[in-house]
Amino acid sequence: MRLRLRVIEAGPCTPVAGARVDVWHSDARGLYSGYPGQGDDRAVDTSGQTFLRGTQMTDEGGWVSFETIYPGWYAGRATHIHF
Repeated sequence: MRLRLRVIEAGPCTPVAGARVDVWHSDARGLYSGYPGQGDDRAVDTSGQTFLRGTQMTDEGGWVSFETIYPGWYAGRATHIHF
């Protein structure tokens, strides 16, 4: 999946060049990298792992692009991506 985001300044609606954009989401099983106590039985520990996380800086037009997978989900939450 390609995720393309644009950062603009709210007032004048102008692009923001050089802005840092972080993206992270869960894998197909609903697990996030970097956290202990996940899964139905709270036994999955992904501490120290960094899968499905990334950082990009916006270009002159305020755009960033990430290539990733469609995010998974977990009970109580809709499919979503953090940025």
